[in-house]
Amino acid sequence: MKKNWSNIIAVISCLLVVICLFQINALKDQIAYMESNISSRISNVESNNNNIHNYIEQKLTEQASLLTGSDWTYTGHDIDDQTVQLRCNVIPKEHSPGITEALITVNDEEMPMELKNGEYVLETDIPIFGTTTVSKVVFTENGIARTETLDWFFEPRIEYMPSVTADFSSGGYGRRSSTASDTYVWQREGDINIHADCYERQFEVESISLVEEMDGIEINRTNIPLNTEPYDDEMVHEIEALYAEDYNGSSYHFYHQIDRDFEIPFGSTLELYVELVDGDGFVHRCVIEHWEITADGEPSDDSWYYNGMEASIYDDKGNALFVPEIY
Repeated sequence: MKKNWSNIIAVISCLLVVICLFQINALKDQIAYMESNISSRISNVESNNNNIHNYIEQKLTEQASLLTGSDWTYTGHDIDDQTVQLRCNVIPKEHSPGITEALITVNDEEMPMELKNGEYVLETDIPIFGTTTVSKVVFTENGIARTETLDWFFEPRIEYMPSVTADFSSGGYGRRSSTASDTYVWQREGDINIHADCYERQFEVESISLVEEMDGIEINRTNIPLNTEPYDDEMVHEIEALYAEDYNGSSYHFYHQIDRDFEIPFGSTLELYVELVDGDGFVHRCVIEHWEITADGEPSDDSWYYNGMEASIYDDKGNALFVPEIY
């Protein structure tokens, strides 16, 4: 009988231990939940504090500002002068028509602004292939000058011109060297994708070509038909939807398939690039392959393979207007 009681007590003890373990685990989960909840609340408090700080700072800045509003926009361009028209607007909190004068500083040059419907306006031309800074506006009234900092920076080549890239999306390549003919053979096959887009404005594509140059001399040019629909990319559509109210631009996608051998004499350099001419006559050139072969028939250290490089830009006479540093 005593032995049975001992077994019963042992079983009950085991059950109690199991129950205690369950309770301990439950307590651990509850403590972990409470820690997570407290951490989340602390994070929310810190976020709210930051928001309050930013809100107060924003309100203090607005209160200290001389302006109730300011903005800028590109209103057009001149191809012959290679300039864009920039319109700057500032709205002062207080001004006296006919008395208050406004001078805006563009590239360290003060320019008078004209009062139109309660806004001071400047319309000026700035270079497409350059940078422009609008640093401040100064209001003068009865000999008293008040200054508002603007710190606007403009680079129309990026903001106003089409952005063009080209890359191989698929396929492969091979290479072999023939000492008998002193020729390096580079085999390339795949799809060349050409992307052209601009956020600020509509533009047209006049032509696209695939160009081969040997030692800087054009040896072949292949026309790429403009036979594809406007650029159909999920990310682009998401961006367009996000900025639907402000989006005024164009996006295109073109493609070209190749499957051929390129013969490069020893000691020569082959460059393969896509050339896109936009509706304004600007030529956008995207290098997609560059192979420099030594006199011994081997690719030199200066040879490189690159897709998606930023395009260089030329005028219709072949003058370089913009060339990335990598060139």
